[in-house]
Amino acid sequence: MLSIGKLAPGRADYYLDTVARGAEEYYIGSGEAPGRWLGRGAERLGLVGNVAGHQLRRVLNGAGPDGRPLLSSKGPKHMAGFDCTFNAPKSVTLLFALGSVEVRRQVRDAHEAAVDAALAVLETEACRVRRGKGGATVLPGDGFVAAAFRHRTSRAGDPHLHSHVVVANLAHARSDDRWSALDGRHLYSWCRTVGFLYEAHLRAELTHRLGVTWQAPRNGIADLAGIPKRAIDHFSQRRRQIVDRMALFGSLGGHGAQVATYATREDKDTSVPYAALQEWWTRRATKVGLDEQTLAAVCDTTARQHPARDDTDVDHLYRRLDAPNGITEHRSTFDRRDVIRQLCDELPAGAATTEVLGLADDYLDSHHVVALAEPGTERIRRGDGRRAPVPIDARRWTTPDLLAVEKHLIGMATHRRNAGAGLARADHVEAAIAA
Repeated sequence: MLSIGKLAPGRADYYLDTVARGAEEYYIGSGEAPGRWLGRGAERLGLVGNVAGHQLRRVLNGAGPDGRPLLSSKGPKHMAGFDCTFNAPKSVTLLFALGSVEVRRQVRDAHEAAVDAALAVLETEACRVRRGKGGATVLPGDGFVAAAFRHRTSRAGDPHLHSHVVVANLAHARSDDRWSALDGRHLYSWCRTVGFLYEAHLRAELTHRLGVTWQAPRNGIADLAGIPKRAIDHFSQRRRQIVDRMALFGSLGGHGAQVATYATREDKDTSVPYAALQEWWTRRATKVGLDEQTLAAVCDTTARQHPARDDTDVDHLYRRLDAPNGITEHRSTFDRRDVIRQLCDELPAGAATTEVLGLADDYLDSHHVVALAEPGTERIRRGDGRRAPVPIDARRWTTPDLLAVEKHLIGMATHRRNAGAGLARADHVEAAIAA
């Protein structure tokens, strides 16, 4: 999935210090792969290929790669950027950590393709800058200045395939040819949806590359069929640390998890060579039912598939969205992001981000839905627990069936309004409120 955190000034060295000094150190040592530049904003600044330390430090400080300031005003508490972390499912991570050389290469490439595709959606939908008093005017930005760092381990020493995409807190607005700080509210409002798209794209890539099959997605995430749950749980030490911390203090929800994550965070031990970690993981995996034969059976290279939109029974898919346990199971109205997430959960073998977006837009243009509200404002919960308004571009929709149910209920209530039914005595109401 995708998580987003604010990046304090001076944090560039955290990512740069993990990078290997050369290819040999990456493959046999403890270092990670060099970072790579992403985003249309990076291209505008001529930043391509591998990330150089001085370049990253400059853009996180609000300047171009040549050191020229890009932001007209930058306060002493300037927020450097956002850490957008794309996390592969644990079963995929185990295939990457313990599989053959060819399998590891395919998983790595699939992960990076999914990161690139998902970030492109986030860039299109959420790259915005603010102008005017209190940032009242919101303008589209031309693209992110971002650097992606792929990591292989968690802080607890378990295999954990994930990428930190460091998005600098600046973007260029074509409308007035100025660079400004990002409007981070849009990043957070699209975070969950882009996480679903990353997972769906990853499933499609691995289905095509390795012929794997999947368990049913749940909340956007699906694990590989054939990887024992016992092994997944065993190699999830970092998650257990967070869950135990939340239980200790009675914390709940996303904010509680974020607090527990920071409270239990320790420096990652980069002194152990990766080859030694792999040997340790292999011994542990064998004890929990994940041996070489089990891993090999996960991949069926003779039956690789490529789930294409042309092979999807679109009508059947849309009927599943319309069903009572579909998109309106927990909501009476929905926006485009809700549809995108629901589609991702309805596609076990995944789909490319472009295919999911196309399916979502076609669904919203069909007879399956009824348009309701015009664009407006919603509210999101900040990391400190407070709620902040977010202007949104999306309209809201509902289904004809749900409108018919509401019309029926209103008709019943209107018909019986003079029948004396459903009335409560005033003293009973007061007693209920007092209790």
